[in-house]
Amino acid sequence: MFTDGPTTPLRVEALLTLVREMGRRAQRDTLRAVFQPQGLDRKGDSSAFDQTFRAAEELNLIQVKEGQASAVPDRTSPVRVALQEALDREVLAHTGVEPYFALFYAFVLGTPRSSMSGRTRDDWVTEFNRALFEGESVSNRFNPDKLSGLHRWLRYAGLGWYDSKDSFQCLPVPRLLRCLERLFQKERRVMGEAFMAAVARECPELDGGELFLRANPHWDPAQKQCTAGFAQALVALHEDGWIRLHGAPDSRGWSLALAEPPNDGKTLRSVYLDEVELVRSAREDR
Repeated sequence: MFTDGPTTPLRVEALLTLVREMGRRAQRDTLRAVFQPQGLDRKGDSSAFDQTFRAAEELNLIQVKEGQASAVPDRTSPVRVALQEALDREVLAHTGVEPYFALFYAFVLGTPRSSMSGRTRDDWVTEFNRALFEGESVSNRFNPDKLSGLHRWLRYAGLGWYDSKDSFQCLPVPRLLRCLERLFQKERRVMGEAFMAAVARECPELDGGELFLRANPHWDPAQKQCTAGFAQALVALHEDGWIRLHGAPDSRGWSLALAEPPNDGKTLRSVYLDEVELVRSAREDR
């Protein structure tokens, strides 16, 4: 678990860049000396490097063989892309590396915005622990310090933004952009039900996904009510021309009402989701 320490996305980016540039000559001690030179006032403290290195290993971005570090699985993707895809694969898809990251995000996403007002950081921690772990004996329990660590990574992972009060607002637009092709596979237009099933499969922290349901046990998929953050992300992708949402007034599809989508008079003529069409993907846009 690396988000409970001082490691930041930019530090991991810098380390991965260094490893790529040094290639198979990248000895760990050499990396430490370059990444965190020993200063007179640090007394040999290399904890920042060690924690950053551990994060890169846990994210499966670097591997060490016979004392030499190398980048995995390739050295072609831009560093930021590689790190964000690693977060999708190793942090948001399961809880093996980070036991709280995806679950806490899912918990916030599923919390009605009407009940968020006035909640402090301690309140969020208390409510999260009560909802998921009440009555359980949990070692290394989620706490305010761990929450502070998560906030270094949430926006970087493309899960939302911070408002003027420094409160995090769920809006997973970049997260969805990274997996658009997988959501549609070889189709260009899919039914709303199939699209939501694909989202639950590819993004388990979002509406209907395994981790989302674990974090929000009272959320009923039979109600077909998208969370505000997820619905707003779909509308944003629609308005920016990535996808095209189709919704008829007499639809019985999933509701985007919490996002208050505008009636465009063309394809999105209600708050209900009948079909979703892929207009362009991130790969096609390069």
